Amino acid sequence: MPQKKPYKFSVLASGSKGNCSVHDPAGDGNCFLIDSGISDKKIDAGLSGVNRSIGQVHSVLITHGHGDHLPKNKAGRYQYGKLGHRGNGPRYQPVEDGTTEIEFTGCYCKINIVPMVHDIPCDGFVIESNDGIKIVHITDTAEVPDVSLKYMEKPHAIVIEANWDELLLNRNLQEGSTPGCVLERSVDTHLSNSAMADVVEQLMWDGLEVVVLIHLSSTNNSPVLARQAAEEVLERGGFLAGKGDGQCRVIVSGQDKPTELIILRGNHGQ
Repeated sequence: MPQKKPYKFSVLASGSKGNCSVHDPAGDGNCFLIDSGISDKKIDAGLSGVNRSIGQVHSVLITHGHGDHLPKNKAGRYQYGKLGHRGNGPRYQPVEDGTTEIEFTGCYCKINIVPMVHDIPCDGFVIESNDGIKIVHITDTAEVPDVSLKYMEKPHAIVIEANWDELLLNRNLQEGSTPGCVLERSVDTHLSNSAMADVVEQLMWDGLEVVVLIHLSSTNNSPVLARQAAEEVLERGGFLAGKGDGQCRVIVSGQDKPTELIILRGNHGQ
């Protein structure tokens, strides 16, 4: 059997000050971004840190139109929109349930755009390389609709927001450090740690290699609490790396430091 091409990606930045990740489905340097709500300088530095450059960016996928996800001052670097592209562009194939399928002729993958639940229209992405390596990208949503979940079965990576922690948010509300309007918006538009864990529990399987936590609130969550919620549900299922036969890692992204270049090989769960 021919060896699969490794899928490589990194979260360059994630949080309320800006979000961006880079994806290289064939591991050959032909990349696309998901969101680009950080400065040109930070994008260039993040790409350089994983041995990539802006000249290799084929396309930009935008989850939604809030400022921490939209491109900033990038005229001439690449085109963008709800889905932007340059070079070999995407081919759209609408399907009946409200999702959209795109085949990237230049990026060795197809992508299903699936609806999220936010205060403005927002999309999640289910990316599958031509070798069958699958990543789901979920952010800025109060829940993951069933119509979206059905496209997410058996992922090799889950990139998912863990925006707020229930106990920490309520404590901050009682102490007056978090206004009630922030509490209401968080609950209505973002996944909590427990909601994130529920989604992971529905999607985890023996081929899952990594869960990457994104879009953590700097005041109403912490990397320790978010990681704990994800690791607990993976350990209960027997999938957490370092526990028995488990092989799934948990990586917590940050606002100011890119993650490692994550390499998916798709060798498990055949």
